[in-house]
Amino acid sequence: MTKKLILDIRFISATSSDLSEKIKMKKFREDLFHRLNVVPIKIPNLNERIDDIPILAKYFAEKLSSKNGLSNRRIFGRGSYLFTRNELARKYKAIKNLIERVLILGDPSKKISSDELILSETNPQDDGEKINLISTKLANMSLREAREIFERDYLLLQINRFGGTISKTASFIEMERSALHRKLKSLGITSGQKN
Repeated sequence: MTKKLILDIRFISATSSDLSEKIKMKKFREDLFHRLNVVPIKIPNLNERIDDIPILAKYFAEKLSSKNGLSNRRIFGRGSYLFTRNELARKYKAIKNLIERVLILGDPSKKISSDELILSETNPQDDGEKINLISTKLANMSLREAREIFERDYLLLQINRFGGTISKTASFIEMERSALHRKLKSLGITSGQKN
């Protein structure tokens, strides 16, 4: 049996492409463009909304800490100012990546300070999105000590991400399960992990 349904819907779409150019190049249908372009809304980029950058950084800190089982660290004083004045941090992905690195590598009991945010020049091949970050704490350690801290924090993060399941963690980090068990033991990580 066939039924006729009357629907009242609104279609919302977004793009970062210049559709006028795509239409000229015959890569986008003009009739579809006119159907979709009833109420166009231009969203300004982050360079035009610098005051939003610390708000975005705070949002990412809350979201990523909750999602990855990390301590939600607040951004302290001048750390917030650093985001607004540094060109590298004026990209959505760069802010997200920077906050995630700080949450993983930093001291979970302290606020994020500007001392932790050491930003370097970008590589032109990275499209301006690569931000190198190292905490002051790690910068003052030997490579062996820093690597051990990073490995411990990284593995704890991944184990939490997969609910303590070692086999899923090993698969994600592309490591043999037995090798992961040995690595956890060498780092002194013992908990009720599931196989």
